[in-house]
Amino acid sequence: STPNPIPLVTRKNNLKKGNHLRNIDEQVFQRSDGPVIILAVHLCGTLSIKAVEMFNTQPKAAMLILKPCCLPGLCHSKRKEIFSLGKHDFAASDVCIRGGWNKGKWKGQPREHVESFFNK
Repeated sequence: STPNPIPLVTRKNNLKKGNHLRNIDEQVFQRSDGPVIILAVHLCGTLSIKAVEMFNTQPKAAMLILKPCCLPGLCHSKRKEIFSLGKHDFAASDVCIRGGWNKGKWKGQPREHVESFFNK
């Protein structure tokens, strides 16, 4: 059988923990002979921000495919946090909403309200 032209390395890590990020760096980025594509699926809350930070700081990261789960919770907005991604800063209040998924159903603000956040 012919090996895949692009090796696939799957990982389940906590992007909020420094030791997990170091492990990804050592086991994936440093061992790669070429560019790395990051596929980040079902990242809840601020985990999408962590994935973007990883992409921005890893020289071998050639592409980021991001499929977030939900937006950050209101606690970030109440603390008046500012999210920084590369050269882009934005207030948590611009993207934080009340709500979450429970047993496969959305419990929170209606979709029409959430869509307005992204049509500014």
